[in-house]
Amino acid sequence: MSYLLASNAERGLVDVPANAILWWRRAAALKDPEAQHALGVIHEKGQGVKRDFAEALRWFRLASDQGLARSTGRLGLMILLGQGQAANINAGIALMEKAGQAGDVTALHNLAYAYETGAAGSDSRGLSIDLYTQAAEKGYSASAFRLAVLYTNGQIVPRNFVSARKWVRICEGAAVQTIAPDQIKELKAVLGI
Repeated sequence: MSYLLASNAERGLVDVPANAILWWRRAAALKDPEAQHALGVIHEKGQGVKRDFAEALRWFRLASDQGLARSTGRLGLMILLGQGQAANINAGIALMEKAGQAGDVTALHNLAYAYETGAAGSDSRGLSIDLYTQAAEKGYSASAFRLAVLYTNGQIVPRNFVSARKWVRICEGAAVQTIAPDQIKELKAVLGI
């Protein structure tokens, strides 16, 4: 139940009740990495507590140190963006790569986006396609959607509507659905499907 609440809070789907925060604090004091992660999320987003990036970093770091890949990925993204501390591109990228290798598809997607947009500090846009593909093949809809958009517009990759259609279909059936149905519908209309 606590994990489900934390997962829904992470996606912004629920308000976090005060008693959940109390239980997460108790569990985190006992070194429960899921509770530490949940506390990181609520401090990062300001859900039920005052938004505090430094506090979020602290909780994500504690959970990451215990091997929770989701926390490692969030920690890396915050460090890359300079949230709660000075930005450190190399450290942020390294943490997101570590999380991705441990199976965190969100970290793979965020790393791909960092490469695509240049936030990773180097001209590694081609790497973004490989990382989006890895995440999409593991069921992450945002990566499949991004690939569909890139193939539709001919960005980074040559324009290819066959590939774009493939990624839209994968996005629709993805295990982790993070794309609004209207966005999928709009892209399908552009592609004639």
